Amino acid sequence: SNPNYPTKTFWISTNNFRQAQSISFDYHMFGATMWNLEVQILHNWVWSNVYIIKWQQQAAQTDAWLNTGVIDLSGELVEEIRLLYTSGTNYTGDMAIDNISIISQ
Repeated sequence: SNPNYPTKTFWISTNNFRQAQSISFDYHMFGATMWNLEVQILHNWVWSNVYIIKWQQQAAQTDAWLNTGVIDLSGELVEEIRLLYTSGTNYTGDMAIDNISIISQ
């Protein structure tokens, strides 16, 4: 959207997901200044990346959304999960996520 405030970080996070086994979601990342979408987990007060999607993923605004597939967290010590996006340098760096699914024991 315009105006954009460049290279800002936005996130959505969970808490109390110590039993999380996997996460998946849909995303749409079309735009010349698309940046990084990171799936992170928190353990002992430290955020770590477990999955990163970089730059533009769709060739057109009307292209279908993509899905991450299952991101396996079963070998991780998970306290929280965060989807972190850093915006691009202008309005062509907006992204969207949908259909977030977290599977736990």
